Amino acid sequence: MSEMTIALLPIHPEYANAILDGLKKVEFRKRLFKKDVQRILIYACHPVMSLVGYFDVDDITETTPKMAWKKYGSQGCIEKEAYTAYYLGADRAVAIQIKKAIKFDKPVKLSEIDKDISPPQSYRYVYPDQFNKVLKKAS
Repeated sequence: MSEMTIALLPIHPEYANAILDGLKKVEFRKRLFKKDVQRILIYACHPVMSLVGYFDVDDITETTPKMAWKKYGSQGCIEKEAYTAYYLGADRAVAIQIKKAIKFDKPVKLSEIDKDISPPQSYRYVYPDQFNKVLKKAS
């Protein structure tokens, strides 16, 4: 079996918390990953600015913003107005369905994993050894 592909996603703290609390079942994005991602490492943006947990990916669907809202809007923990503003001018929407989310016992700063790693604008891939380092520091 090949190694799991892990992506680090910056997510606003309110949405990160909703994912980790099991309320948010779908994460919306504008761009599809280039690789087949099985796990997402959650980087809670400002003001938290730390890795706070991860989730396993159930499925990833690419469609139009209108169809993504129709199918997954009720699972996204986002208001229709904010969703519409996010996708303004976009013709594609990506819905990442969440299988299982794990909240870390303590947040981990990116600098604790790799001094040269910075928060991505959209996403970045994480090596399995980096992910394992996060798990050790988070417990």
